[in-house]
Amino acid sequence: TVKMAADEVSLTAYNGFIAEGGTFEQSGNYEKAVICYTKALEAISIGDILQEPIGVHCLCSRSKCHLKLGDHTAALADAEAALIDDPSFTKGLFAKAEALYTQGEFEFALVFYHRGQHIRPDMKSFRLGVQKAQEAISNAIGSTQRCKLSTSGDISMFNEYIQSQEAAAASKNSKGNKTSKKPNPPAQRRRKGTAKGKKAPNSDSNIKHLLGELYADKAYLESLMSDPSLSLGKNQSVKKLAETGIKYLDKRTEFWRQQKPMYVRKNEAKQLKTGKSRDSKPRPQASQADKAAKLIEQAEALLLTEDHEAALAKAENAVLATTKMVAEAKIVMLIRAQNALGTAAMALNQLEQAKDAFTQSVDLSRDTDDNQLLSKSLSLLGQLHVAMEVYPSAIQCWERASANIEDPLELAWLHHEIGRAEYAQEHYPQALEAATTARTHAEAEDDAEWQLNANLLLAQAQEKMGQTAEALTAYEQAASFALTVGNTSVHDAIRESMQVLETQAQPEAAGVVEDAAA
Repeated sequence: TVKMAADEVSLTAYNGFIAEGGTFEQSGNYEKAVICYTKALEAISIGDILQEPIGVHCLCSRSKCHLKLGDHTAALADAEAALIDDPSFTKGLFAKAEALYTQGEFEFALVFYHRGQHIRPDMKSFRLGVQKAQEAISNAIGSTQRCKLSTSGDISMFNEYIQSQEAAAASKNSKGNKTSKKPNPPAQRRRKGTAKGKKAPNSDSNIKHLLGELYADKAYLESLMSDPSLSLGKNQSVKKLAETGIKYLDKRTEFWRQQKPMYVRKNEAKQLKTGKSRDSKPRPQASQADKAAKLIEQAEALLLTEDHEAALAKAENAVLATTKMVAEAKIVMLIRAQNALGTAAMALNQLEQAKDAFTQSVDLSRDTDDNQLLSKSLSLLGQLHVAMEVYPSAIQCWERASANIEDPLELAWLHHEIGRAEYAQEHYPQALEAATTARTHAEAEDDAEWQLNANLLLAQAQEKMGQTAEALTAYEQAASFALTVGNTSVHDAIRESMQVLETQAQPEAAGVVEDAAA
């Protein structure tokens, strides 16, 4: 084994490259982001072996950039490397699932989306991944209703073939060395009217269907590649860019071909023209419950993409759809719809509309036996009260919600929010107590992100209460967790707060010494 010297691994260099890579990634410069992430990994590696566990977050970030550049193989390699030490690392599972999906390996991608969803059912990205992988598989396979075999119709050609085979065998047995000519199997006979050597469908036409509007870009890039002027040395960069663009479009063509084959696309186009479904039998109209559920799912998906105006419209339609449902299924659907409506309205700063939606959701939840649904509605109402700066009402909602919650991470979030509301009212002892409770729940799940948040709130409350030494300890722990989750900006901000606090503490300590000497 190689003995690691103290100066061989530099977390400072790692943090610098991570911050620079994140900036490039956000601006869409993925090539430079990959270079920075690679340098960051080299800063904490010896002989291509990571010496710090924090490097797995960097591997996932680099995998994402590789996907953006169309390098699926490198993206998958980084995702698998992030899972070597901890196969249940959710960020690595999602990165691997995304890489497999982009490669067209939809079945394997579905496996890893399911694994991540099992570990973190609260992460909607895994649920959406499962949905898109299942849809891609369904599109690739097509409808099983069209693949049923039957013995109906004219099968005389098969009977003739069997009879000729039996006759040939009988003739061989009766005539000894004389053999009859073996007839060709039906599959080998050319059907009447079939052209010899029929050409395959035009591949260029298929590519045009698959690429759509991008086909014109591909044709332009190919014309650039054939331009004689690009053979000059000074124009090699243009040629290289054109070649890179063509390779990327070729990869996307192959991906779309696997995700939705041409026969599926042609069938869908035919169905749109004729207005008929894939099956010959007419399908029954969707029930009112199905319509409401679909609208709610669309609203929740739009909230994830932060398209709040569209989400608000979908949620309002969902509320209207639930009013036409039977009472048994109506309440739960209406609660989900009101929660989606309130969340979208709150994001658009339409606070009164959000308050009305969340209040109705809480009232309806009390009529059900679903305590989790009631807790979620109360939690959302608490967030609205914070937005309206009505902190006592927010705390009351969250305390009532916590009575029905068992998940440690959810409790960590809830008590952290209670602590933030107490802190905003300058109730520092209460904020300290809530932060301590939040940290305990986060430690139970060994969740670095919520240990960071809880320790940071704890330090801020202790600083306000004059507990300088305890605050510095909590800040130190928070800074350590910030590095663990790869959040360098928060780490740097914590360090600055610590320096300010230490500077303020020095004169106070000097005054205490002078008083003692006097």
